[in-house]
Amino acid sequence: MTRAQVVCELIAVQNAGFEPGMGNGPDFPVNLQAAETRAATQDCASRHLKGGHVIGPPPSQQ
Repeated sequence: MTRAQVVCELIAVQNAGFEPGMGNGPDFPVNLQAAETRAATQDCASRHLKGGHVIGPPPSQQ
């Protein structure tokens, strides 16, 4: 997995409602899994990647 792929996946789960800054509370695993499920419906490769770098938000937020 490349750095760009990791960044893309992180952006996807954040856009799906996951907040990584919320710490490791008791809801952490459930919240992350729910966001991953929502993000899985979107195509990470279509999220404005250029030259391996994220250059903007997903198209749904422009």
